[in-house]
Amino acid sequence: MDLEEREIDLRPYVLVFLQHWRIIILVSLGWACIAALTMVVRPQPYTATADTLVRPSQAQPNFDPRFPNVVDEQGNVSGGSKSREQALEALAKSLIIEERILDELPSEFFDGAYRPGSLANRFNVDVQGELIRISTRHTDAEAARTLADTWARGYVRLVNEIYNEQMLPSVERELAQSQKRYDDSQQALEDFLATTDLIALNRQIETLEGVLKDSQDANIALFHQHLVQGQTFNALRNDIATFRGQVAAGQSGYLANSLAALSLRTRLVGMGGAAGEEPAQDAPPFDLHIQFPDAVSRDQMSVDDVEALARLVEVQRTRWLTAAVELAQAVVAGAPGHMALPREQRNQYEQDLAKLYQQVEQENARKTLLTQQRDITLATLKTLQQKLDEQRVAQGFSDNQMVFIGTTVEPPQTLKPLVVRGGLGLVIGFLVSSCFVVGRYRIWPNLETWLAGAGATAAETEKNPEPNA
Repeated sequence: MDLEEREIDLRPYVLVFLQHWRIIILVSLGWACIAALTMVVRPQPYTATADTLVRPSQAQPNFDPRFPNVVDEQGNVSGGSKSREQALEALAKSLIIEERILDELPSEFFDGAYRPGSLANRFNVDVQGELIRISTRHTDAEAARTLADTWARGYVRLVNEIYNEQMLPSVERELAQSQKRYDDSQQALEDFLATTDLIALNRQIETLEGVLKDSQDANIALFHQHLVQGQTFNALRNDIATFRGQVAAGQSGYLANSLAALSLRTRLVGMGGAAGEEPAQDAPPFDLHIQFPDAVSRDQMSVDDVEALARLVEVQRTRWLTAAVELAQAVVAGAPGHMALPREQRNQYEQDLAKLYQQVEQENARKTLLTQQRDITLATLKTLQQKLDEQRVAQGFSDNQMVFIGTTVEPPQTLKPLVVRGGLGLVIGFLVSSCFVVGRYRIWPNLETWLAGAGATAAETEKNPEPNA
């Protein structure tokens, strides 16, 4: 089968259409007349439009830097958010408005039983920048005006209440509650400070710390004294060694020897020894007693005299240094005989001091907690006070301040709806009549022929059945 045989031939349908064009035209005109007649018979509604305006603010309050204001070319301030326009448009058809204005509308506005939402569905909202137009339709002009006017005024009240007035009472309530919390926290802190033992505890700690420190300082001072004495004997030993060398070499004369002996004798006397005395049995363990020969009556000091002096100095040096080491070990080990305070008494003081530290820490923790609670409530109070001031100031120039402009009523249009309905009826009539003519004079005869052929074939098959294989 070639392409020409597979093409659909529409000429029979076009011929049928041309043969019965009068029927198609008459039916189309009939539908157009019926559509136009329904508009003439049925009363046309009036359209009432109420205009509301979001009054632009000329001031530029910007309390929160995270949400800056947007200023247009005319200097008007807006929030700069598309979501606000969407919210205002949604509020214009809110069921809250319907519930609030039900009592303000007469009963003839409701056809039959009232259904929630039926009134809101009768309004159309058109947002044109800051202008919001709310329109509705009714067969009576005054009824349309009343309906649009009442709805628009309810819408204005709702928007102003949500964006402006409703915030103030809420902030004022929060501010009063925050003030009470602050007063309670401040009173709790004052009561604690009036009854706390922090001052007495700190005074006791200071006293015990002073006693323990003085005891430790006394031990350290005694140890330091022993070291100083030992170092003094070290210096004296070095001087004696030098002098001994000079005497042995015969380098010092009578006057030099006498002066050197006098110097050594003076240094020994300054350490607690008395010149010309023997050591007493009950003398202190670290006192140095030495008897020198009379240097003035002799021309020269002998080497034996110097050696005796050196031995005595070495003994005293060893005693002082040994005593210093023993004292340090005793203090570290806590030996009772070498401490300014008895060990038991010192341990008791240290335990008392630890308990005082614990009590002071508990009191300070309680004080810190009460202070933080007071500071938090104070910060909250300041924030709410600032927010309340912002709300009061913002009421005067809120960019969401909604105002009602007025309501206009448009008379029903006759010509334009008539033409539209007539044209729609004409199109419908043309389609219906065309389908009828084509189906009646072209499709139906072919269908009858096909059905007749199919019936004859079936009858022939019944008369002459095919033999079984």
